[in-house]
Formats: sequence, C-alpha cells, structure tokens
Amino acid sequence: MKDRINELLAKEPGLGIARRSSLLVATSGPYQSRVQGKLDKFPVVRMAFTGAISSFYIAMTAVPQLAIEEAADLSLGGKPITPEQVAARRRILLAGNAATIAAAVVAQRAINHSPRSGPLMEVGRVVTSQVAIGAAAGAIVTGSDAILGPLARRKDKQSPATIAVAAGIMAVNSRLLKKSARALTLPTKPSPYSYVG
Repeated sequence: MKDRINELLAKEPGLGIARRSSLLVATSGPYQSRVQGKLDKFPVVRMAFTGAISSFYIAMTAVPQLAIEEAADLSLGGKPITPEQVAARRRILLAGNAATIAAAVVAQRAINHSPRSGPLMEVGRVVTSQVAIGAAAGAIVTGSDAILGPLARRKDKQSPATIAVAAGIMAVNSRLLKKSARALTLPTKPSPYSYVG
C-alpha cells in the first residue's frame, strides 16, 4: 500500500483525473449494496454481475471525465505547465463537473416525471445517476489535488506523515463519494404495479 500511495503522490497534481475518479468509484463502491442484497444465494453469479456493473459504472465515470479534461486542455492550449495553468485547469475541471452533475440531475428529474415507464427508463435512471456520481468523484479528486499538490512536491514523500495524510485524504474522498452518491441518485416514483407489504 505504501508503494501505491507514493506512486499517487509522485503524479503531477491535476493530471489523470479520469483515471483517479474511476479508481475512487471502483474502491468506494456506492452501488455495491444494490447488487449484493439480491444475489446473496448465488455467489459466483454475484461476482460476475458485480464485476460487469462495476465496469459499466467505471466507464460512465471515465468517459465524461476524459471529455472534461480534454476540454480543459483545449481551453488552455495544452497540458498545464505553470502553477497558474494548473490552478486554471482545476477551476475548469470543477466547473465542468458541476455542469455535468447539474445536467445529470435535470435528466433524472425529467425521467422521473415522464409518463413513460419500462426498462429503457430504468436504464436512463441508472446512466444519469452514475454520470452524476462520476462527476462528483471528479470534483472530489480535483478538490483533493489542491491538498495533494504540495504533498506531491515534498522531497520526503516516503515520510510516515506524508503517507498518513495521503491515506486520510483517500478515506475522506471515499466517504464523500458515498454521501454524494445517495444525494445524486434521485428517488423514483413508485410503480403502480409494485407491492408494498
């Protein structure tokens, strides 16, 4: 674990948001409880199903993040080099993620208020919810870069204090994402065919 933390600290601050956001979504697993409760009797099926769902959710995180990163780099004329460019890129990434969250929440509301129902609407709910969660992960990672940035430039990257702070930031990021996932997944209206007992 120490080597992995040092590897993360060695990365240039503000770069690789899509990869680190996807890693945060994969390790936090805000969606895992939905699957596990329904497939407890079939462990092998549960593992395969959870793996497929995790891959889908990671893709729903990475693709928008890559687009936001590309847009940020284009607006700056390339990858950031100076600290001012890194800060400007961070602001663009935060704004892009905020806009993505807003669009995904609006889409969820539109789906929830639609008179239509069925599997296609359920897929739409899942996709829009995960896009919002992925954008939240991107915003969390971008925000934590402001803290990790000075740590990444420290000469004593393997000091116990640096490793402890980085591990603490990762744990906080995971908790923030889990809370965000609950808030960004809007409740659906009950189906007229559902049984409440």
